[in-house]
Amino acid sequence: MSDRRRVWAEIDLAALRANYARSRRSLPTGCGITGVVKADAYGHGAVPVSRALEEEGIDQLAVGDADEAVKLRDAGIRTPILVLGASIEAEIPALVAARVIPSIHSPERIAHFAREASLAGVRLPVHLFVDTGMSRLGVNAERALEHLRAIADEPSLVLVGLGTHLASPEQELWSREQLSRFDEVLFAARSAGLLPPRVHVASSLPLDRYPESSHDLVRLGGALYGLHPDPSRLGPDAGTPVLALRSQVIHLRDLPSGAPVGYGGTFVTRRQTRLATLPVGYHDGFPHSLSNRGEVLVRGRRAPVVGRVSMDYVTIDVTEVPEASTGDTVTILGEDGGDRIHAAELAAWAGTVCYEIPSRLGPRVVRVVRDERPPARSATPPAGERHFDRRRDRTAAGSAGETGEEMAAG
Repeated sequence: MSDRRRVWAEIDLAALRANYARSRRSLPTGCGITGVVKADAYGHGAVPVSRALEEEGIDQLAVGDADEAVKLRDAGIRTPILVLGASIEAEIPALVAARVIPSIHSPERIAHFAREASLAGVRLPVHLFVDTGMSRLGVNAERALEHLRAIADEPSLVLVGLGTHLASPEQELWSREQLSRFDEVLFAARSAGLLPPRVHVASSLPLDRYPESSHDLVRLGGALYGLHPDPSRLGPDAGTPVLALRSQVIHLRDLPSGAPVGYGGTFVTRRQTRLATLPVGYHDGFPHSLSNRGEVLVRGRRAPVVGRVSMDYVTIDVTEVPEASTGDTVTILGEDGGDRIHAAELAAWAGTVCYEIPSRLGPRVVRVVRDERPPARSATPPAGERHFDRRRDRTAAGSAGETGEEMAAG
């Protein structure tokens, strides 16, 4: 018991591998997978998750910014890495040096990336993102063809991907309007001979609702981690949760009826009550909004959170678990005794989205990585990296179409 931490996250890489295999089986032949590992792989640990996905032969990884990509390269990850987000100008040199694929969201970035790639003597693969209705990032859909031509005119750039992002997949009318708008962009690009080898729209949730949005590349995050935003749709089809979050009982106290608990005394006991204190708080990622709501598992039984969640501690009512003892493991997320608390369930109590729950885990949460089966195969250098061959001239480097074929795996 002495080797356990105050709060720890168990990362089950075997579950990650199984979720990846399940996703792969569900996709059309030839459709690639981009594994989204931004935000430290949704709090699961970007380096171990990326290594496992690389061993499974994933086509591409995706991060949120250049710094996340560089950290993966520094850790020895060789799979093609796409930066999904917009890059600021100061990040561009490091991004190019790390052999990372940027996304272009605004027309001025075309020249910025082209200049840096030219200085580095490489042809830089890029993806163009089109705004079809989310109004956050991406070039204007009506001017997408103009920007595709601008990229094609840059000798140091090669377009390898074209994508968009659905704003609200659960709203079918809105989503189909976005898909229709993107189809118009694809038709124009194809007619002009500017369609890249990879087209992508679908992420985990849209893939379930709009199979036609898979095209030839899908961006999977929640599906890989066993996260599903809808608590009513949890089950085998939602995949296996990869992360379990646990703490332990460090203090027990018996209180009479009428005793206030925690900051502000927002909970007052209504009976003889046994409280347990857990060394986990909102700094660790246990939402303050779970004050006086939500449950955890103790010895396989549910115990409610009572009082305010503080920075370092949470109190729970274990009156209905009379055998609870100091040192008992407490499950915040995960399975214990046949019951399970899902991220979607905890998020519903907290009034947030399920992806926020693991993503907000703090630095005191120790990741304990487990992998109960050997990797499926050894990692090999991905073909996509050949995009960064030194450029002597446009002919030596190959045409956009030729380098696009090299990128077919990424």
